Formats: sequence, C-alpha cells, structure tokens
Amino acid sequence: MERRHARIDGLRVSWLELGPRDGTPMVVLHGGGLDRAGVSWGPALPALARRHRIFAPDLPGHGESDLFSGSYRVPDVGRWLVALLDTLELECAILAGLSLGGAVALWTALATPGRISAVIPVASYGLAPVAPLHPLAFLGTRLPVNRLAYPLIARSDFAAREALATIVHDRASITPDLLRDVRQLAAAARPHAYDRFLRDEIGPNGLGTCLIPRLPGLGPPALFIHGRHDRPVPIAAARAAARAAGARLVELDTGHWPMVEAPGPFDAALDHFLQRLGRDRNELH
Repeated sequence: MERRHARIDGLRVSWLELGPRDGTPMVVLHGGGLDRAGVSWGPALPALARRHRIFAPDLPGHGESDLFSGSYRVPDVGRWLVALLDTLELECAILAGLSLGGAVALWTALATPGRISAVIPVASYGLAPVAPLHPLAFLGTRLPVNRLAYPLIARSDFAAREALATIVHDRASITPDLLRDVRQLAAAARPHAYDRFLRDEIGPNGLGTCLIPRLPGLGPPALFIHGRHDRPVPIAAARAAARAAGARLVELDTGHWPMVEAPGPFDAALDHFLQRLGRDRNELH
C-alpha cells in the first residue's frame, strides 16, 4: 500500500494506492467527518486489492488532502473527484463510496456515465429530501458541535466509543484498533471541513442533495449496500433509491458502517457483484 500525493489547482490531494497494477481500477471514497482513506474502508481493502487496482483518496479537508474554497456540496466534491480521475489518468473506473462518498460516487456516475463502469453506494447520503429529525439536524449545523466534540474524542476512549455508537449498531464492532484510529483522526482532524459540508447541505427545509429523481437515468450498473439499523440514512431511503435505479440492494444487519460491522457479508456482497461485472465485461469482448 502506497501513500501518494499530487496537486490539483494548486491544492494537495492525497490517496492510498494498492493492488495489482494491471487490475481493474476502482476508486473508494470514505465518509465525512471522522474518517479518511483506509479507516472505514480498511477492512474491505485487502480483499478488493486482490483483483483491482485500488485508489482511496482523502476527501477535501480530510486526512492529507487540502480543503478547497467556496461551497462544499456533493457536486463540488464530485467535480474535485473528476479532476482527480484526470490526474490519475483513469479513463474508466468502478466507484464505491460510503455516506458522503456514496453520494459523490452516485453524482459522478450520473454526471460522467462514460467514465464510470459501475457504482457502489454504501450507506449513501443523497437518497432522501430531509434528514431524520430535520429541524434538530439543521440546528446542529449552526452550533459548534464538532469543534467541541473532536478534542473530547481525541482524549478519551469513552468519548470515542460513544461517538462511534451513533454510527454502528453493534458496539462489539468497536475494537481497540478502531478506537485508536478514531482518536487519532479527532486529534488531527480539521472539523471546519465537515462543518462546511453540513452547513451547505442541510437547509432549514430540506437537504441540498437528493438524487432519487435522477436515479432512473443512472447508466452504469449499481449495487446499493445499506445497514437495516442505519440511523443517519434510514434503510427506507436506500430501498427507494434501489427501486428508482433498478438496482440490487443488499441489506445487512448493521448501522452506518457496514464494512466495519459485518466485514464477511460485506466482502461477499461486493465480490459477487464485482465478479458478475467482470464476467459481463468479458462477454462483451
């Protein structure tokens, strides 16, 4: 696994790269907030890298990637991703994304369908017009919640565990290694990046991105993976999205990080989809 860097429009972009160099390119996108390349997707990367050339970028303002100026909405990150694909000289790639990353993957597949061979949204944002308890979610974006929470999480296993408990369904999946990773992320994180995303996307009456009306026009094959106990993005939103896209939905007995809570079933669902995709590609040739 290599950590690599480049500059796009003068800003540093960082990503992890692994897998066979002649493997099918696959870009995996993490979620917003306390996440970065190799954390939430970490359990899935070794299996994926057996057959695919994996590119796992730090999203803008996360990890080692610089934060761009202006608005921080899904289309903004999508355009950043297209620029990264250009930099990596990837004419066509599989896109997979978690939460914010899932919405960016879907937006990019809709905006540049010829460059995306398949899309895999996992616990994806962008599938509903409003957030759960939307008035409270909107109020939270106007308060310095993350700026206050991150220092506490960085100092305390208890605080880190309670933060993760809002994401995962089974507390047993919160391992010491995961606690360590999240505390390190909180210590180094720039909460203003995620704060900007939340403020720009969560309006007083609804969310800035809801891709459901556009999904019937989704060109690349898609696999939705979602936890039945996902609190940030309820399962009903994923069911509606899969129906609209005419795509398969795999429901797992997890919360918002299926790859962390159920690595075996998650890997199996991905592998089945990717193998079928490979067979279809071979038949076309």
